[in-house]
Amino acid sequence: MKRKSFVLVLLLTALLFLGAGCSMTQPSGESPSAPDSRTQEMDEEASNDSTINEFKRETSEISQKVDTVVPIENDMNEKTQQFNEIMQRINTLDQKIDNYENQIEADYQNQKLSERDYKVAKMDIEKADDDLGAVKENLENKFAMDD
Repeated sequence: MKRKSFVLVLLLTALLFLGAGCSMTQPSGESPSAPDSRTQEMDEEASNDSTINEFKRETSEISQKVDTVVPIENDMNEKTQQFNEIMQRINTLDQKIDNYENQIEADYQNQKLSERDYKVAKMDIEKADDDLGAVKENLENKFAMDD
């Protein structure tokens, strides 16, 4: 008798949970492929981080070059050449950052990036751009030249 009561209570509890909407199905709004999409988001975040880290590394290398270069003051052509060589590296990296920013915006527009990931990427890009801008300003001040 006790066993039948226990089974009945267990069955009623299970029915109560099912009736309340508790089930083993995906939450509303989530497709069965949601775990794959989260994995894809994590891959995109890692890719974004590695891209931003590459920008930081390149900016650091250029900054070290600016810090160590000694402008050749007595030869304006040589001084200009020194300046232009470093400025070319800055401009190349600046273009890479701009291209990456355009890609991030396109990914967001095409719903390949969540709003949160987009905002984080935009903040990282702005920081990378600001850091490179500071290196450029340092170069211009050191050489007393403007590009």
